[in-house]
Amino acid sequence: MRRPSSRATVITATLAAATTAIEARAAEPDAPGPHAVEVRDYDLGDEAFTPPGFPSIEVAGRVFSPAQLDEGPFPIVLLLHGWHGTCYDPADPDGSPGDGSYNGGFRIWPCPPPMVPIPSFEGYDDLGELLASHGFVVVSVSANGINANDNDDPDFGMGTRADLLDEHLDRWAVWNDAGGEPFGDTFVGAIDFERIGAMGHSRGGDGVATWAARDQSPDGNHRVDAVFLLAPANFWRRVVSNVAMAALLPYCDGDVYSLEGAHFFDDARYAVAGDPTPKYTFVMDGSNHNYYNTIWSPDMFVAGAADDAVYLESFFGADPYCGSSGTGRLTETAQRDSLAAYGAAFFRAELKDETEFDPILRGDAIAASAAPAAPRVAWVAPDDPTQRLDVNHIDTDEALGTNDLGAAVEVSGAQRYEICGLGDHPQTDPCVDSVGVYDGYIYEGRQPHTPGLGVLRIGLEEGGSWTNHLPAGTDVSALAVLQFRLTPDFEPPTTGDLAVTLTDAADNDASVIVSEYGDAMAPYPGTVYPMYPKKVLSAVRIPLDAFVGVDLTDLASITLTAQGAPVAVLLSDLAFTDARVDDPSGTGSTGSTGSTGSEGTGDPDGTGPTPSDTSVGAGTDAGTAGGTSTDSGAPGQSDGGGCGCRSSGASPIAPVMSGLLLLVRRRGRRTRRRDQPGGGGASPITSTPLPPTYP
Repeated sequence: MRRPSSRATVITATLAAATTAIEARAAEPDAPGPHAVEVRDYDLGDEAFTPPGFPSIEVAGRVFSPAQLDEGPFPIVLLLHGWHGTCYDPADPDGSPGDGSYNGGFRIWPCPPPMVPIPSFEGYDDLGELLASHGFVVVSVSANGINANDNDDPDFGMGTRADLLDEHLDRWAVWNDAGGEPFGDTFVGAIDFERIGAMGHSRGGDGVATWAARDQSPDGNHRVDAVFLLAPANFWRRVVSNVAMAALLPYCDGDVYSLEGAHFFDDARYAVAGDPTPKYTFVMDGSNHNYYNTIWSPDMFVAGAADDAVYLESFFGADPYCGSSGTGRLTETAQRDSLAAYGAAFFRAELKDETEFDPILRGDAIAASAAPAAPRVAWVAPDDPTQRLDVNHIDTDEALGTNDLGAAVEVSGAQRYEICGLGDHPQTDPCVDSVGVYDGYIYEGRQPHTPGLGVLRIGLEEGGSWTNHLPAGTDVSALAVLQFRLTPDFEPPTTGDLAVTLTDAADNDASVIVSEYGDAMAPYPGTVYPMYPKKVLSAVRIPLDAFVGVDLTDLASITLTAQGAPVAVLLSDLAFTDARVDDPSGTGSTGSTGSTGSEGTGDPDGTGPTPSDTSVGAGTDAGTAGGTSTDSGAPGQSDGGGCGCRSSGASPIAPVMSGLLLLVRRRGRRTRRRDQPGGGGASPITSTPLPPTYP
């Protein structure tokens, strides 16, 4: 039956997700919280909202909230699904012909009888209930009306998605202030509009980024604090500044297969001087695009659900690792577990100032439930001299000879030494020796950071080195970590390791080996050209206490040396980071090391950690170490529906920050950002897409 098209209100479900408080395990971000949860649906009609220049669309959503709302006010988080089929026939759910996409489902709105909506907004219930149990109000927004029409929109519906989020949030502001249908006075005073977050999946991710960029401007309706971009499309390279941001990139994504969401991190790192907010990427091994949403997952729903790996297989063949029967693939449940862990950690850190998950978010530990996804993490600290000293961004040709501190850069024993990835499409300076081609068109899924990110491409013979000198008197004693982003190159293959050496002005030096600090030197898997393996930069983070005997108040240089055999890598973002925190015990060490758990045989009595438990360990004093489909049928990058991009037809030991100091710093960050006029000068929204043949 067609749903109401007027503004009449309908609450379709109310249930208690928990009847008693559940004790939270503080070290695990996906452990249920102390609040019982209630779930409500609201639906104001299929055509309740008419965005500017767009057909009328629905205003409908699912609300997850603490049962005892008088314990608020609570932060609010909006969830926005991506591009997917909108309608199906319940009598023939497998037979929906779709619009030529691989996973079926009609794209029309409203749904004509006997068809009914595909409820994509119901696909994030696990995350919604989890966050609500920790004291959030979460609203999962339906966007079927946009999905049915956005390919006819010059902006591909990104501005309209932002309009829809504003529409929902405007209504929630009324329900919070004065009440009204459909909730009466239930939510009056329940929401803290000074703490707003959003998660967007696929095209929804690009829509959330558009919303965040726009609403940081003086004309924005709401001031967004934190956005989590899940397997996002990135049509327009909009830059999200002055907003905490994370991009989750599923390594085996067969839909947004180029992992172009990496650009959100790359483009925002240094876009605005003094940006007081952190940025993160989480690369999830074995994960595809669809399984984060239960409605898009074949084990959970029928119409329109699919393993998106089959889309690439029809053109390039099945990858032995990432293919639909690949050895590296995660189950639907395992994928959603990793999202719950990292999504909850992010929002609890950025909207509730909870600091215990910083090691997980920075890549120094892995949440136990996400261990099967083997997350590779990168983060950039706020642009604050107490938290970050940039040495070499490595994003221009000048970086080959001079770093960002104005000191000399030297190389010896180099087989290759260049900046790659700069320029526009077609890629005249790629980070692969030959750009991927399919049927005469460029289809390159192996280098997510290009075009547009300059990266050092360096090949060193054994004993070869790359040195960044530092200005006289460089003092990094207030910082705790040496950090850079790295991934192995393909040509030639890396068989050695990298030694990192710090040298002080008195010529004292100390070295550590990169592979002892995470898996960034390990190549990514897969073999199917031109999709796998990918070159995704992840962080190497080395505690400065590991460099024993070096005077951190007067450093002279940083050197990377090929150890044992030749090394070929891509490298970016060399910096000192993480504010040092004195050990409260008074022993004089940094508050460094939350260690990760190790794999084991399990606990026979069932009371201890599981074999995959790699959660944050106890700290010690020792600092140890969518392109278009072509006329010839080449695949276009998609977004939950086979054509969503463009349409023309176990971690190292690392510092664990003092909770008190980080709490003060984070609260100060929020105050500073809100005091900045216009949200601190966010970059304007542009209207120039990447060329349509870029994946």
